[in-house]
Amino acid sequence: MKVRFFSAVVALAVLIPCLVLWEAQAAEWIVALVMGIGLYEYARMALPGDKFAALPLLVSGGLIYTTALHCAADGLRTAVVLGVLLIFLWSLFKVEAVEEAFSQVSKLSFGLLWVVIGGVHITLLAKTDMRWVVLLLLIVFAADTGAYFTGRAIGKHKLFERVSPKKTWEGVFGGLVTAVAATLLFAHYELPDLAINHGILLAILVGAAGVCGDLVESLVKRACGVKDSGSIMHGHGDALDRVDSLLLGGPVMVVVLEQLGLFSAA
Repeated sequence: MKVRFFSAVVALAVLIPCLVLWEAQAAEWIVALVMGIGLYEYARMALPGDKFAALPLLVSGGLIYTTALHCAADGLRTAVVLGVLLIFLWSLFKVEAVEEAFSQVSKLSFGLLWVVIGGVHITLLAKTDMRWVVLLLLIVFAADTGAYFTGRAIGKHKLFERVSPKKTWEGVFGGLVTAVAATLLFAHYELPDLAINHGILLAILVGAAGVCGDLVESLVKRACGVKDSGSIMHGHGDALDRVDSLLLGGPVMVVVLEQLGLFSAA
């Protein structure tokens, strides 16, 4: 517990001044750093026999991430094509057995899709309005905290026992209620134009997406036969464990806000 507390204090001491001083620019670099660590951890977890498997992911992911934030749509299409082509060629020439090549290209493509899309959408939120990022973090944190305490108090019905034995339906519903309350409280002071019904919808959909993101990461770890995807973030397990809910919560928040007419990435 002391190690976790110390790590959290150090992280906050670095992140908060950066976000206050540089806001969207700091968010872009922080997300890029965490995304890079996540891709590295995923490659080590999904393809443990290939010590260079992270290379095509980092190159392709960096290319797509940078292009998505700073170039037009045609540039993004080019980046996606080049990134996917790199992964295909890497698997084609790196692996001798056909079955292994197909498995590798599938795993690399999934990692690229999973981590990079989430990272891009989180940064898009920051570039539009930093308050959306704060709300995203608040929803995910509130949902996770509410689920933990509700599950411990009254949790009986397992949500997805084969993947995450401790999660319960009662915990999920308790977490969503907590996320709704936190969203409405935050919106009252910081987002007065956000209607109550829109705030409730946003909290429920983003909170549910966060739960799915957590389950996806647990599923990947179980499929790979590992307990933790890495150990870089000492005292916190790994980077993917810290951001798994955000990787789906971020894209869902962008889609919901766009449908409500409250967000535009242009």
